[in-house]
Amino acid sequence: MVDIAEINSIAVANISEVNGIAIANIASVIGVDWPAAGGGDRGVFIGGYTGSATSNVIEYITISTTGNSTYFGDLIAVAANLSSASNGGNQRAISMTANGTAQDIQYTTINTLGNSTYFGDGMPSGDSQTGSGSVSNNTNDRIVWMGGSGFNANRTNTISYVTATSLSNAIDFGDCLAALRSPAPYSNGTNERGLIGGGLYNTVV
Repeated sequence: MVDIAEINSIAVANISEVNGIAIANIASVIGVDWPAAGGGDRGVFIGGYTGSATSNVIEYITISTTGNSTYFGDLIAVAANLSSASNGGNQRAISMTANGTAQDIQYTTINTLGNSTYFGDGMPSGDSQTGSGSVSNNTNDRIVWMGGSGFNANRTNTISYVTATSLSNAIDFGDCLAALRSPAPYSNGTNERGLIGGGLYNTVV
Protein backbone atom coordinates (compact mmCIF):
# COMPACT_ATOMS: atom_id res chain seq x y z
CA MET A 1 0.00 0.00 0.00
CA VAL A 2 0.99 3.64 -0.39
CA ASP A 3 1.02 6.10 2.52
CA ILE A 4 -2.06 8.17 3.29
CA ALA A 5 0.15 11.24 3.81
CA GLU A 6 1.25 11.05 0.18
CA ILE A 7 -2.26 10.46 -1.18
CA ASN A 8 -4.04 13.21 0.81
CA SER A 9 -1.15 15.69 1.12
CA ILE A 10 -1.80 15.96 4.86
CA ALA A 11 0.91 16.24 7.51
CA VAL A 12 1.37 13.00 9.44
CA ALA A 13 0.45 14.69 12.74
CA ASN A 14 -2.96 15.78 11.35
CA ILE A 15 -4.07 12.71 9.38
CA SER A 16 -6.36 11.17 12.01
CA GLU A 17 -8.05 14.48 12.90
CA VAL A 18 -8.63 15.61 9.30
CA ASN A 19 -10.06 12.26 8.17
CA GLY A 20 -12.06 11.61 11.33
CA ILE A 21 -10.69 8.07 11.57
CA ALA A 22 -8.76 6.49 14.43
CA ILE A 23 -5.13 5.78 13.57
CA ALA A 24 -5.62 2.05 14.12
CA ASN A 25 -8.42 1.97 11.50
CA ILE A 26 -6.89 4.06 8.71
CA ALA A 27 -5.57 1.15 6.62
CA SER A 28 -8.82 -0.86 6.77
CA VAL A 29 -11.18 2.10 6.17
CA ILE A 30 -9.29 3.99 3.46
CA GLY A 31 -7.11 1.21 2.06
CA VAL A 32 -3.78 3.03 2.47
CA ASP A 33 -1.05 2.68 5.07
CA TRP A 34 -0.51 4.82 8.13
CA PRO A 35 3.12 5.92 7.64
CA ALA A 36 5.85 4.59 9.91
CA ALA A 37 6.43 8.07 11.31
CA GLY A 38 3.04 7.77 12.98
CA GLY A 39 4.28 5.18 15.46
CA GLY A 40 7.16 2.77 15.05
CA ASP A 41 7.28 0.06 17.68
CA ARG A 42 10.98 -0.34 18.54
CA GLY A 43 12.84 1.45 21.34
CA VAL A 44 16.65 1.40 21.33
CA PHE A 45 18.98 2.00 24.30
CA ILE A 46 22.59 2.87 23.54
CA GLY A 47 25.70 2.49 25.74
CA GLY A 48 25.78 3.76 29.33
CA TYR A 49 27.44 2.88 32.62
CA THR A 50 26.86 -0.46 34.37
CA GLY A 51 28.09 0.66 37.79
CA SER A 52 31.54 -0.79 37.26
CA ALA A 53 32.34 -0.11 33.61
CA THR A 54 31.28 1.94 30.59
CA SER A 55 29.33 -0.09 28.04
CA ASN A 56 29.28 -0.33 24.24
CA VAL A 57 26.13 -2.47 24.12
CA ILE A 58 23.01 -1.46 22.18
CA GLU A 59 19.74 -3.05 23.34
CA TYR A 60 16.15 -2.81 22.14
CA ILE A 61 12.58 -3.50 23.15
CA THR A 62 9.30 -3.82 21.28
CA ILE A 63 7.34 -0.99 22.88
CA SER A 64 3.88 -2.54 22.55
CA THR A 65 4.99 -5.82 24.20
CA THR A 66 6.16 -5.99 27.81
CA GLY A 67 9.37 -7.92 28.40
CA ASN A 68 13.13 -7.73 28.79
CA SER A 69 15.44 -5.90 26.41
CA THR A 70 17.25 -7.81 23.64
CA TYR A 71 20.76 -7.41 22.25
CA PHE A 72 20.80 -5.15 19.16
CA GLY A 73 24.52 -4.62 18.45
CA ASP A 74 27.57 -2.67 19.63
CA LEU A 75 28.77 0.92 19.55
CA ILE A 76 32.08 1.64 17.82
CA ALA A 77 33.56 2.13 21.31
CA VAL A 78 32.34 2.22 24.91
CA ALA A 79 30.43 5.39 25.78
CA ALA A 80 28.28 6.83 28.56
CA ASN A 81 26.23 10.05 28.79
CA LEU A 82 25.24 9.75 25.15
CA SER A 83 22.65 12.05 23.67
CA SER A 84 20.48 10.39 21.05
CA ALA A 85 17.45 11.12 18.90
CA SER A 86 15.63 9.54 15.96
CA ASN A 87 14.19 10.95 12.75
CA GLY A 88 11.09 8.83 13.19
CA GLY A 89 9.79 7.00 10.16
CA ASN A 90 13.12 7.35 8.37
CA GLN A 91 14.43 4.84 10.93
CA ARG A 92 17.77 6.39 11.85
CA ALA A 93 18.86 6.79 15.51
CA ILE A 94 21.80 9.17 15.91
CA SER A 95 23.97 9.51 19.02
CA MET A 96 26.58 12.04 20.15
CA THR A 97 29.35 10.13 21.95
CA ALA A 98 32.72 11.03 23.46
CA ASN A 99 35.73 8.94 24.43
CA GLY A 100 38.73 10.82 25.84
CA THR A 101 39.18 13.90 23.64
CA ALA A 102 37.45 12.37 20.60
CA GLN A 103 33.80 13.09 19.91
CA ASP A 104 31.96 10.94 17.40
CA ILE A 105 28.46 10.92 16.03
CA GLN A 106 27.23 7.37 15.39
CA TYR A 107 24.02 5.98 13.96
CA THR A 108 21.98 2.82 13.79
CA THR A 109 19.07 1.86 11.55
CA ILE A 110 16.36 1.11 14.08
CA ASN A 111 14.55 -1.63 12.16
CA THR A 112 17.77 -3.52 11.33
CA LEU A 113 19.81 -5.21 14.08
CA GLY A 114 23.52 -4.44 13.90
CA ASN A 115 26.44 -2.37 15.16
CA SER A 116 26.51 1.41 15.03
CA THR A 117 28.19 3.18 12.11
CA TYR A 118 30.31 6.34 12.06
CA PHE A 119 28.23 9.38 11.04
CA GLY A 120 30.67 12.28 11.57
CA ASP A 121 32.43 14.33 14.24
CA GLY A 122 30.94 16.52 16.93
CA MET A 123 31.85 20.16 17.46
CA PRO A 124 35.57 21.02 17.93
CA SER A 125 37.51 20.04 21.06
CA GLY A 126 36.30 22.01 24.10
CA ASP A 127 32.68 21.91 22.95
CA SER A 128 31.92 18.25 23.69
CA GLN A 129 28.18 17.72 23.96
CA THR A 130 27.97 14.53 25.99
CA GLY A 131 25.05 14.84 28.38
CA SER A 132 23.31 17.32 26.10
CA GLY A 133 19.59 17.52 25.41
CA SER A 134 18.77 16.08 21.97
CA VAL A 135 15.61 16.61 19.92
CA SER A 136 14.38 15.81 16.42
CA ASN A 137 11.72 17.14 14.07
CA ASN A 138 11.17 13.56 12.91
CA THR A 139 10.80 13.08 9.15
CA ASN A 140 11.76 16.71 8.53
CA ASP A 141 15.16 15.22 9.27
CA ARG A 142 17.07 17.45 11.69
CA ILE A 143 18.71 16.22 14.92
CA VAL A 144 19.70 19.00 17.37
CA TRP A 145 21.93 18.78 20.49
CA MET A 146 21.70 21.49 23.17
CA GLY A 147 24.30 22.04 25.89
CA GLY A 148 26.50 19.30 27.34
CA SER A 149 29.88 18.93 29.01
CA GLY A 150 33.16 19.93 27.39
CA PHE A 151 36.28 17.76 27.47
CA ASN A 152 37.59 19.92 30.33
CA ALA A 153 34.44 18.99 32.33
CA ASN A 154 33.00 22.51 31.99
CA ARG A 155 29.46 22.79 30.69
CA THR A 156 28.83 24.32 27.28
CA ASN A 157 26.09 26.48 25.78
CA THR A 158 26.66 25.07 22.29
CA ILE A 159 23.72 24.05 20.10
CA SER A 160 24.63 21.92 17.08
CA TYR A 161 22.75 19.88 14.50
CA VAL A 162 22.99 17.38 11.66
CA THR A 163 20.66 16.36 8.84
CA ALA A 164 19.83 12.78 9.80
CA THR A 165 19.90 11.29 6.31
CA SER A 166 23.20 12.95 5.26
CA LEU A 167 26.46 11.84 6.89
CA SER A 168 28.42 14.89 8.08
CA ASN A 169 30.08 16.59 11.04
CA ALA A 170 27.94 18.56 13.49
CA ILE A 171 27.12 22.12 12.40
CA ASP A 172 26.75 25.14 14.67
CA PHE A 173 23.08 25.99 15.27
CA GLY A 174 23.31 28.71 17.94
CA ASP A 175 23.72 29.06 21.72
CA CYS A 176 21.69 28.18 24.80
CA LEU A 177 20.95 30.99 27.27
CA ALA A 178 23.68 29.61 29.55
CA ALA A 179 26.14 26.72 29.74
CA LEU A 180 24.41 23.56 31.02
CA ARG A 181 24.29 19.78 30.83
CA SER A 182 21.64 17.08 31.38
CA PRO A 183 18.55 19.15 30.52
CA ALA A 184 15.22 17.48 29.79
CA PRO A 185 14.53 17.81 26.04
CA TYR A 186 11.10 17.94 24.38
CA SER A 187 9.95 18.19 20.77
CA ASN A 188 6.56 18.50 19.09
CA GLY A 189 7.89 16.57 16.12
CA THR A 190 6.83 17.81 12.72
CA ASN A 191 5.53 21.08 14.17
CA GLU A 192 9.19 22.03 14.48
CA ARG A 193 9.73 23.30 18.03
CA GLY A 194 12.37 21.81 20.34
CA LEU A 195 12.57 22.75 24.04
CA ILE A 196 14.86 22.00 26.97
CA GLY A 197 14.06 22.42 30.66
CA GLY A 198 16.09 22.15 33.83
CA GLY A 199 19.63 20.78 33.80
CA LEU A 200 22.89 21.50 35.59
CA TYR A 201 24.13 25.07 35.05
CA ASN A 202 27.41 26.82 35.74
CA THR A 203 25.34 29.81 36.89
CA VAL A 204 21.68 30.25 37.73
CA VAL A 205 19.55 31.39 34.76
